[in-house]
Amino acid sequence: MTSPLRETTPTITAAETRPLGPDQKIRSRISLKDSSLGSCHSDESCKKYKLVAVRYFLDRPGYGLHNSAARLWFDPPPICKPKHLRDYLTVHRIALPGLLVEVYLDKIESFMSLDACEHCKLEWDFSDTTPERPGVLNIRLTDLEEAREEETISELDKLRSTTGMLPSRTVVEKSPSIAFANVTQVGLFSFSMMVGMETLNLTSELVPGSISPAYIETWGPFMFFVGGLMQLCVAIFQVLRNNVYGATAFFGFGCFWFSNGLIAILQTYVGVADDSAMTYPDDNWGHFIRAMYMFMFCCVLLLQTFAMNKLSSTLILLLSIKALSAAFTPWSNAAQWIQFVFGWSTSFFAFYVFLVEMTNSIYHRDVFRVFRWSEESSPEEVFGASGRTGTLHSKAARLRQAHYTFNHVRKADQSQTCLSDETSLRLTQEKSL
Repeated sequence: MTSPLRETTPTITAAETRPLGPDQKIRSRISLKDSSLGSCHSDESCKKYKLVAVRYFLDRPGYGLHNSAARLWFDPPPICKPKHLRDYLTVHRIALPGLLVEVYLDKIESFMSLDACEHCKLEWDFSDTTPERPGVLNIRLTDLEEAREEETISELDKLRSTTGMLPSRTVVEKSPSIAFANVTQVGLFSFSMMVGMETLNLTSELVPGSISPAYIETWGPFMFFVGGLMQLCVAIFQVLRNNVYGATAFFGFGCFWFSNGLIAILQTYVGVADDSAMTYPDDNWGHFIRAMYMFMFCCVLLLQTFAMNKLSSTLILLLSIKALSAAFTPWSNAAQWIQFVFGWSTSFFAFYVFLVEMTNSIYHRDVFRVFRWSEESSPEEVFGASGRTGTLHSKAARLRQAHYTFNHVRKADQSQTCLSDETSLRLTQEKSL
């Protein structure tokens, strides 16, 4: 039988690191001095149970093994697997939810996540540990929730928080999260209206006298405010919601309508285009280049819709055909009629997409089907797709969670294989004499 523990704090000597040969086992040195922790009445009684010291610390500046906390693991499995360690840490409320657990491996002198240890089939040999010679496990805990909050803080805020100029980190942690409304419906309505008014302006050229000349006076302000300003405001909200697709589309189209609206306003109300400008030749090639850039922009948007839904794919496909036909309108009357047909088709279909997005958002269900390309991975929104977050600077927590990819080598005449299902890496950790 063992004697009861004293209340004196045991002195733990840090593990020595020394070069190891290929056939040597991993050995962590630990000695509990001036303590009856492992005192026994006989050597036989000391061998009745095993003992491992589990040291752990939170991954924060100034924290490490030198100021870590410890728990004693009585009678661990002789061959300890990552599952056993995970269960122990969970029962003792060390591996709390939201914490990344990493174990220090002596042989490679590095920390490895517990999931990676389990994937690599690592094991620890505690078969010969005793209270007199306990084993050691060093655990590092990383707060993943804190790492995610860190991604929302700008580099300026980080600098201020570290220099003490402004406790912005505390403000960010305590401030409630702000939810921004989905206003893509407004952008879709603006897009539908602008394409329709553009096609209506084209109708006056195809069918002379069908549209009143007074229409030009209202066409410019509508392009500037309803087309340009409204879509830019929608794009800003999409940036705040991490809707990369919506932000890119509405920023591009908004600036396009801003430019066209400003030109129309200057020509109509300011009189920039005087009589001498009417004698200049038409800029056919300039119009072609601008239309081709718009067409290529639409093709890029079309490519992204295959990760979203078929409604967005159809809308951008119609717009792409319209943009391509517009590039050849200076030389072909048939191209103008193609632009006319696909212009109205795009306008009407964009209004239908606006109806679908607005109704499904208000009713919190798919009142209208959106025909997602993938029911598992496609977003719920019709005209939205999120992008990657925190990619502007590296994150230690993300790097430590990197997944393993094993290449299974075909069996050949070679006597050794690199990594296979039958081979498991066993790293043993025991104390040395």
